[in-house]
Amino acid sequence: MLRLYLLLFIGCHPIFIQAQGSLNGWQSLLSLSNWGMKFSPIDEQVLLLSDINAESLQVCYQTCHENILRRIFDFDGQSNRCRLFEGNTDSMGSIITSFSSLSVMELIQIIPGYFSNIGRPCTFCTQSRYLTCLNCTCQCPARTYFDGSICRSQNLIGGSIKGTTIAGGNGPESNNNQLYQTQALCVSKKTEAIYIADT
Repeated sequence: MLRLYLLLFIGCHPIFIQAQGSLNGWQSLLSLSNWGMKFSPIDEQVLLLSDINAESLQVCYQTCHENILRRIFDFDGQSNRCRLFEGNTDSMGSIITSFSSLSVMELIQIIPGYFSNIGRPCTFCTQSRYLTCLNCTCQCPARTYFDGSICRSQNLIGGSIKGTTIAGGNGPESNNNQLYQTQALCVSKKTEAIYIADT
């Protein structure tokens, strides 16, 4: 069962929804675009996680809400098409006019309070939508990084993840410049040294 609380504004102002998925207890604050809008990712092939048929906006939202990587979705009420994306509208795409007047885009609002347990033991994030257990501590999910405030989606440039390779990158083997089966990763808070457990 899903509970939605709607606060609607007339005109060009966004519509805000506070929602809770009762299956897992996760809570999210959503920002809903005006009708007739959709998300245009900079690289749909990389950012699109699911493209499904959903019978309603509520079903589309619930499907988006159940996966930690999904932070954006758009729904077309005319075709019942529900597209689910990772990322954000700041650097990974934009909100554009849709051909359908029954299309709407939603963005899960990310606030710093969701990440207050980062670095704490995993018992503090077992029910978190925004943190995952890694190396026995609460960490940002895959394909995100902690910027000191929130877990942000990694920036994509032309379909590739922007970053610096610090280990591996030379194929899976057991030589000193390669990784084979990484088991854990830890960053020292004091020295910022990176430790990688690899077989």
